[in-house]
Amino acid sequence: MFDRNKYKFFSYFYFMIDQYKHKQLQIGLVSPQQIRAWAKKILPNGEVVGEVTRPSTFYYKTDKPEKDGLFCERIFGPIKSGICACGNSRVSVAENEDERFCQKCGVEFVDSRIRRYQMGYIKLACPVTHVWYFKGLPSYIANLLDKPLKKLEGLVYGDFSFARPSAKKPTFL
Repeated sequence: MFDRNKYKFFSYFYFMIDQYKHKQLQIGLVSPQQIRAWAKKILPNGEVVGEVTRPSTFYYKTDKPEKDGLFCERIFGPIKSGICACGNSRVSVAENEDERFCQKCGVEFVDSRIRRYQMGYIKLACPVTHVWYFKGLPSYIANLLDKPLKKLEGLVYGDFSFARPSAKKPTFL
C-alpha cells in the first residue's frame, strides 16, 4: 500500500484518486488555444494580460520584475502578498472588482502563492517540436510520420523543410 506520509509530494495525487475512487489517470496534450485561454486575464480597465513579450526578468537597479517579462507581477501575481508592483498595499479583500487591482500598475491584490499556479504564454513565430516527442524513446513523431529518426532530425532542427504535396507537383519526402 502507498504510504502518504513517506511520499508527501505524491500524497495529494493519491488523495485525489482515492477520494473519487478513480482507477486511472490520463494525461494528454493541450492545444495552444487552450493554453492561451488559461493564461489570459482581463483587468478592470479592459486590458488583457498573460502574454510574456520581453525576455528580461528583473530590473538590475531596483530588483523588481520587468513589466511583461518572465516574472511580471501583472501576469503571474504579486511578489509579496497584498502589495502591488508600485508599492501600494491592500489588507482587506474588497468586494468591488475594481478595488482588487491596483489602478496604477494593474497588479491584483492576492496572496503571493498564486504565482505558483498562474500561467503565462510566449507567442512564437512558428510552431516548434517539443524535444520529449522527438528524442523520447519511442519517438512519437517518428512513429506518427512513419519516418526514421535520423531523417526527421534535419527537419526538426530547421536544416531543411519540405512542402505539402499538391495535385500539380508531387513531392517526395
